[in-house]
Amino acid sequence: MKKYTLEQVRDLFKKINMNLLSKEYKNIGQNLEYRCLKCGYKGKKLLGYLDHSCNWYRMDFTEEDRINRRSVPEYREWAKKIKKNDNYTCQKCKDRGGRLQSHHKNGWSNFTKQRYLESNGVPLCKSCHIEFHSIYGKGNNIESQTELFLNERNGYV
Repeated sequence: MKKYTLEQVRDLFKKINMNLLSKEYKNIGQNLEYRCLKCGYKGKKLLGYLDHSCNWYRMDFTEEDRINRRSVPEYREWAKKIKKNDNYTCQKCKDRGGRLQSHHKNGWSNFTKQRYLESNGVPLCKSCHIEFHSIYGKGNNIESQTELFLNERNGYV
């Protein structure tokens, strides 16, 4: 198997519109940090798993499609902050870690100006998130529904 130099690896990333951020290259099994030059997404990949686009940037999507599908860097950053702010803990069942999802208190569709506000999010584990939407539906959700849902767990209602 061929051993690449750091410059060769950097060139491989450039060919697929990615900027290599890692400062050293050891071997093909190393996760390498990069930034997509098309969309700005920052992630890590193994050299053996490089493809011609980042995982969620699709050339056939319009910018409106990307926003509606939440496939934009702003959404990913918002979702990370929501989880981090509550110590990666579901605010309903209090389980820590696992498959957390960032839930909008005021819905994505109707409250477009609040989409990326940290105050408009709360981390829920996947099962609690599904439970919320099974009770209150999807879309048109408002903050008071989220507060009621979370307080039911604590015996306040």
